[in-house]
Amino acid sequence: METRVYSKHLVSTGGTFECWGNLNDQSNAFRAYHDLPNVDVLDVHEYAKQEVSSLSQCISMALDVSRSLNKPLIIGEFNSEHTVYRDVSQRSRILESMMRAYGQTSIQGYLIWQYNGKSNGAQGGPYDLFHDDPFLQTFSKYATL
Repeated sequence: METRVYSKHLVSTGGTFECWGNLNDQSNAFRAYHDLPNVDVLDVHEYAKQEVSSLSQCISMALDVSRSLNKPLIIGEFNSEHTVYRDVSQRSRILESMMRAYGQTSIQGYLIWQYNGKSNGAQGGPYDLFHDDPFLQTFSKYATL
């Protein structure tokens, strides 16, 4: 029985290339999953601990797979944890450095993880972005339709 996917929906595996662990083993599995004929988009998640000046090895490997399969790559999640050791202003600089690195490649889009909507003083997790988060102004500089 043939599986048909609605032609106006893009399909990803949901199995992302997580940027940790044995990257060579992950790269082989990542390629195999995304080489399926009904899979349209490759998806990677990345969480940085410090500002970056270039792409991580993980993102570079995912881009290589994307090019070889002739399919677009998106960053399905990116963020950096804010903690007592890393405040939201420092996180904003880290995230902007990631967006600059992504923007110099063929990556087709990136999605920030995760918007809380409350104020910065509210209870939330270490990856939450709040409505008064300094990163939102930074992010708006990069957002285009």
